[in-house]
Amino acid sequence: MSLHVTRISIIALAVAITAGTAGATPVTWNFSGTIYAEQVAGAWVSTSIGKTVSGTLTLDLSLLSEAGTDGITYHNGDASFRYPLPTSLPLHGSATGGALNIAVGGGPYDYMSSYVNKGYANTWEGVTTYQDSYGIGADSCRSVTSGPCNSISLSTSMNTDGIRASGIFGNTTYDHPDLSFDQRVNWLSSGASSFGVIADGNTYEYFKLTSVIQSPVPEPGGVTLFTLGLFTLTLLARRRILS
Repeated sequence: MSLHVTRISIIALAVAITAGTAGATPVTWNFSGTIYAEQVAGAWVSTSIGKTVSGTLTLDLSLLSEAGTDGITYHNGDASFRYPLPTSLPLHGSATGGALNIAVGGGPYDYMSSYVNKGYANTWEGVTTYQDSYGIGADSCRSVTSGPCNSISLSTSMNTDGIRASGIFGNTTYDHPDLSFDQRVNWLSSGASSFGVIADGNTYEYFKLTSVIQSPVPEPGGVTLFTLGLFTLTLLARRRILS
């Protein structure tokens, strides 16, 4: 009885530790792409088309507050920060490309967001399609009440039948799917539409993603559970030795 209770206590402790640390590490995306459209002061121009965009974006996704979800196919969240800003701001990044050289993070008003869609249904003119998509973004505005704002956003999407894995997500379960923001994403999966936007409130550069490197890469659920199992067994073995 005592050993059984101890096992349960150890497992509960391991789960608590895992839950307390999951998502707490900021995620960084290093990205590059090619500009396909450009807008300046509301007018479409072609000055920077074909030029390269490169940059980096770091977000602490664990701080996102839920903005909406159906608990089945979609989940989106956001967070905002105003002066006085936190000592360690949970978002920062920079990007250059075309006519722009911008940075996000440092306020006085900062905003970040993310969304996850898995088998999300879209109906247009009576036709229903299903889509997998994922996106992240961050804005830094020069005023706490209005723009202009520097912004960086990245997204990837692919049509799917809602059952077959699209290839965008590392976790391919569609029966009660993983809708967490911090999960493995294959940004350049074959057949995916992967794009980004950088802007300063006056100029907008739209680009097709050619490279996205995410660090750290979230572990698949199976690996996490395996690690938890090893941790629990180690504690049990140590208890037996000490007793």
